Amino acid sequence: MDKEKKTSAEIAREERKARIKKASLTQSEKRERRANISIAKKRVRIIVPSVIIAVALVFGLLFYFGVPHRMLSAVKLADGTKISVAEYEFYYKNAYNNIVNTAYQYEQYYGSYYGEGAGLQLTGFDYKKTPASQEYVGEEKLDEKYGKKPTWADYLEHMTIETVSEIASLYATATEAGYKLTEDDKKEISDSIEALRKQAADENYTLNAYLLQNYGRGMNEKLYRQINEKIAVISAYDKDMQVKLAEEITDEKIKETYDKDPIPYMVASIRVFQISSEVAVKAEGEEITNEELAKRTKELKEKALADANDFYDSATADNFKTLSIKYAPEAEKKSYEDDQITLIEGLDKQSASNYFTEEAAKWIFDDRAKVGQKKLITEENENGTVNCTILLIIKEPYRDDTLQPVNVRHILFVTSETKTDENGVGETVQKRTLAEAKKLAEENLTEWKKNPTEEHFIKLASEKSEDPGSSDNGGLIEDITTTSSYVPTFLEWTFAEGRKVGDTGIVESPYGYHIMYMSKISDKAIWERTITEKLTADAYNDFYVKTAQNKKFAPTPSEFLIKKVQKTVESYATKIIANIKAQEDAAKAQANPQVPIN
Repeated sequence: MDKEKKTSAEIAREERKARIKKASLTQSEKRERRANISIAKKRVRIIVPSVIIAVALVFGLLFYFGVPHRMLSAVKLADGTKISVAEYEFYYKNAYNNIVNTAYQYEQYYGSYYGEGAGLQLTGFDYKKTPASQEYVGEEKLDEKYGKKPTWADYLEHMTIETVSEIASLYATATEAGYKLTEDDKKEISDSIEALRKQAADENYTLNAYLLQNYGRGMNEKLYRQINEKIAVISAYDKDMQVKLAEEITDEKIKETYDKDPIPYMVASIRVFQISSEVAVKAEGEEITNEELAKRTKELKEKALADANDFYDSATADNFKTLSIKYAPEAEKKSYEDDQITLIEGLDKQSASNYFTEEAAKWIFDDRAKVGQKKLITEENENGTVNCTILLIIKEPYRDDTLQPVNVRHILFVTSETKTDENGVGETVQKRTLAEAKKLAEENLTEWKKNPTEEHFIKLASEKSEDPGSSDNGGLIEDITTTSSYVPTFLEWTFAEGRKVGDTGIVESPYGYHIMYMSKISDKAIWERTITEKLTADAYNDFYVKTAQNKKFAPTPSEFLIKKVQKTVESYATKIIANIKAQEDAAKAQANPQVPIN
């Protein structure tokens, strides 16, 4: 009978009977119960340690596979969104990998020019140190909580917190605007994951183990896919928004911007020559003091200054080439016989400031230097050397209305080719005479005219052209401007007055003969495109700040968990540094092999 159906009197009697029964246990029953309790206690003593071990093993496995990292929130957003430790670490590691790769690549590309430490010089980041062990010297203003001397680890943390907040905001905005993952997006993401899976297998990893190694605990295929799907939606929205903003830039806005300040959009043509001194070095076997070496360095500096002043005093447009050959180092004299080597055309103010000095840029553009005017720029270095640059105005600042860039297709018939022998040594040999190359160009142009379409030209270029850089793409050369580094005859044909799409011609160059085809001409001049890009960038920046920095997605980080991630990535960085050092040591050993002593 259910307790609810019994009368209160019946319930009271049953409860009283239970109390009496409990109180009337015989001594033997009490002893038996105590014995049972003792046995139970012994069992607990045996079982509990086993349970603790089992729980520890389970938790250890969960930790290894990153379950807590996917469950715990490193950052909580104001709208309630939770960013897991795993996702936070993914973005943090991405930020670290990006700066390491950039610094390392700059070191490889510019180290021979700037010397060792070029990566640090150009980025402010030393890829041979962990982020937490070096002071941040960038321009990004960090939160006050990082103090007056933040580290690069602080910067990465700051950027990652901003990133997860901005991605959440942009994704919400994109989905509200109707953007969603397309079938092409899904395929592209799946293909990239399969490529990762293959790479993982090549290194004897499962995909999830590979993701764990490279992106941190908690990262698995499912989360990796989710992150990339979100980024794909944002990218589509972002791309369309930039196109939309660019389309809103009218000709009136472009003209208004130019009229307000035309100087940034003007260009000039100049000739330039540089004379520099070097640090004196001791000759092999020479006995000389440091004071004497310093004296030689000073003498070299004085000679460079004297030469530069003589060049400057004598320079005109007519004798600039002759003077360049005279004052060039012996090994470079022949190269200055090319009249183009000292000429810079289409130079804008920003480029002038980058190439030379702000003072030089101001002289050319703000002071409106005239044709024939010249300037000597002298820069003294801490090591006692000097760099002197002579500038001569060939064409004063003007607005270049040439419609550019353009796309050209060409079919090249060369006069010479390089043949490599069995030892890998290359030798340039004549393939045909210039007359023969010209005849081939004329014959194939005649062949094209039987079906004068761009498709036919693409087919001929793919079959006949001897330019390995463009033949596979139908002879296409894209984004050519008047300042592109192509041979003069090539550029002269390309930018000849009245040139239009579909025009063809034959051009001679040092390589042989080219059949030319004008494929595409921009509808704007460079200055118009530059202003359009600037106005678009300004509008996009306003949009981005408004959208990405929405207070609805303001972040609140878990200081404990994000510091744990920072510590994890410091360990990861230590391994990366060791790998880079091993690669560099191997490269040095290969470049300077030790000669065995017999």
